Amino acid sequence: MGPQGEARVLFEGGGGSADNFNSPQYLGDRTHNTTEPHMQYLVPENTTFTKLVCRTQLVWNGNQAGTTVFRLRVNGVNTSLICTATANGAGFTGSGSVPVQAGDVFSITADADNSSSRYVWWALY
Repeated sequence: MGPQGEARVLFEGGGGSADNFNSPQYLGDRTHNTTEPHMQYLVPENTTFTKLVCRTQLVWNGNQAGTTVFRLRVNGVNTSLICTATANGAGFTGSGSVPVQAGDVFSITADADNSSSRYVWWALY
C-alpha cells in the first residue's frame, strides 16, 4: 500500500440477502445485482490493490461443499485478483497486484459452482 507499508482495508461489502450466485453477481454493501454499473465503486486516489479477502456462509439447508469465486474488475474488465472460498464460514485471501488510478471504477463479482443459497462478504486491500 505505498510507502506507509502497512495494509489497510480500502473497501468492503457483503451481507444482505442470500442468493445462489450460480451466475455472476456484482456485489455492493448489503446488496448484489446482475448489472455492473449499479455496484461499481469509485477509486478516490492512485493505489495498488494487493489482497481480496472473501468469506461465505451457506444458508442452513445448503450444500456445505460449494465453492464461490470472487473477482476484482476494474473499468469493466476482469483482473487477475481473485479469492476462492472453498469452505462454509471460513475466510480466504487472494493476492496479486492491480494498480488503479483516481477516477477508475471497480466492482467485485461472486460466482458459485452450485445453486445453494449463501451469504457473501469481501474486503479489498
